[in-house]
Amino acid sequence: MIKSILLWLFSFILLLGGTKQCTVTMGYKPKPKEPYIFADNSGIYQDIYGEALKRIGCKLKIVRLPKLRIIQEMKRGTIGFYPGFGFTQERANYAFFIPSHIDHSKVLVTRKSYPMVESIEKLISLKPTLLKEIGGYSVLEGLPTKRFETTGINISKKMQLLLKQRIDAFGYPLKTVEYYLKKHPTKIPEVYINRDFFKKMHRMHTLGFSRFSKYYDEKSSGYYDPALPVSQSNMPTVLDEHSIAYKFAKMLETMDQEGRIEQIYNHYRLEVE
Repeated sequence: MIKSILLWLFSFILLLGGTKQCTVTMGYKPKPKEPYIFADNSGIYQDIYGEALKRIGCKLKIVRLPKLRIIQEMKRGTIGFYPGFGFTQERANYAFFIPSHIDHSKVLVTRKSYPMVESIEKLISLKPTLLKEIGGYSVLEGLPTKRFETTGINISKKMQLLLKQRIDAFGYPLKTVEYYLKKHPTKIPEVYINRDFFKKMHRMHTLGFSRFSKYYDEKSSGYYDPALPVSQSNMPTVLDEHSIAYKFAKMLETMDQEGRIEQIYNHYRLEVE
């Protein structure tokens, strides 16, 4: 009898220990991108992803590293996911793309005095000076234009360069631009937010979950067509229903349907009103 009780207690302790070990690590760059992520890790990412993981019995841990280091750690499986991670065939070798349920829609920011820009072709024809972030990536990367090169830049610095006419335009997530302008309302009359410029891209908002994480498991997809290129809609594998990654994805969907994600957005919108 005593042996049975001790065995039960030992099993219970192991079970508790297993639960405590469910800590999923999110990697992000050191530079803040408010209101998604602040210098102290607070923000939309922590609120939404932390709550989703808590609802499935896990915890969120946030690690700040240069993006190339994060990718290396994703390939090792030590970092579970990266938010706002767009699909590429190369990335699909080590990441599975899950709907993030967080809006990363981009807008083009110009000065009010700058000509109206309806398309990339129109922007190029104006011969603008755009930003080149050394060691970083711009949504306007690769356009044949003059470049102002710098490092470690945030939205405050970008606005400063724009209004001093060092650069003529930059692309950035709408929610970050809106949040900045609400905190700095005197800048509103000086800038123009083009919400339509990037709409033709139709990029799905996803996060990249490491295929080498212990919280990830996959199985063959019955819908994969090997005659077509690998894409977000044509992947050879799907998430296994028993994996933490699958449960995380389903919980994000549930929170979105409940309106909980919109509530979290509104918290940050009202914070500066």
